[in-house]
Amino acid sequence: MTGRVAVVALAGQLAACGSVAAEQRPIGIVPFTFTGKLMFVPVRVNDASAVSFCIDSGAPHSVIDPRLASKLGLKSRSQGSITGTGRGAVALTNLEAVKLSIERVPIDVASPYQIDLSGVPIPPTTLGLIGFEIFEQYVVRIDPVARTIAFHDPTRFAYSGRGARLPLIADHNKLFIDATLDVKPGVSVVHRLRIDLGSEDSVNDEIVAQARETRRTSLGNGLGSNFEGVSGVLDAVHIGPYLIRHVWGPGAPHPAIGMEIFRRFISTFDARRGVLYLEPTAALDDPVPGPP
Repeated sequence: MTGRVAVVALAGQLAACGSVAAEQRPIGIVPFTFTGKLMFVPVRVNDASAVSFCIDSGAPHSVIDPRLASKLGLKSRSQGSITGTGRGAVALTNLEAVKLSIERVPIDVASPYQIDLSGVPIPPTTLGLIGFEIFEQYVVRIDPVARTIAFHDPTRFAYSGRGARLPLIADHNKLFIDATLDVKPGVSVVHRLRIDLGSEDSVNDEIVAQARETRRTSLGNGLGSNFEGVSGVLDAVHIGPYLIRHVWGPGAPHPAIGMEIFRRFISTFDARRGVLYLEPTAALDDPVPGPP
């Protein structure tokens, strides 16, 4: 190889490395705060002053509280209802399209919901929920240790970490993963769980009623009315190669997995490619608390 050819080849390699680095560089990295196990970020609606929103992958559309919608003069399109973790339908108003901004990261929300959040067990200063749109528009990396959320361009993203790769199912503006639930000796099932980062629960599944240890408890704790039901302890929950033992969880309808589990991982959601990457943190083996 001549000197000139070698220089050209080296330049090409450096350019390729630069391209890879550019692909890994996020569009934005946003710090979040924990209240309990839930994540909150400052959000601007149509360039108004920033207010607190909760990150909630369980919301099929981002939500704006009527206090904020009224203040901003947002126009309604139609009326409807939605079900949450509680019983009964919750009234909602379909609002005109808005642009949300988490710091400098823009999020287009074509059909935001207006829902009264005053009865939801979150800080009263919370005026909205960031829903499915962020996972639809970006690759989202949530780091509970650094307390940051990184947003990547999904057309350029290439994962370079060492986390386990799991299938991620996006269906009707909701995200799901399959997990193996060891209910008790001799009873093990694979269930599809909705990913609900707006819930502090571990795993919610009615099969927990078959567990060796159960108790009556209040269920719901979200949109809709609370109700009495059964919670219990699963012997173990398997998520990809990871095992979490002695998992207390509620037995309400609509199987889901919440922040008590996801706080144990750095999670990268690539919904367009149908992949979830999980990197365990030091919290992986933390005990799962029982019901109060």
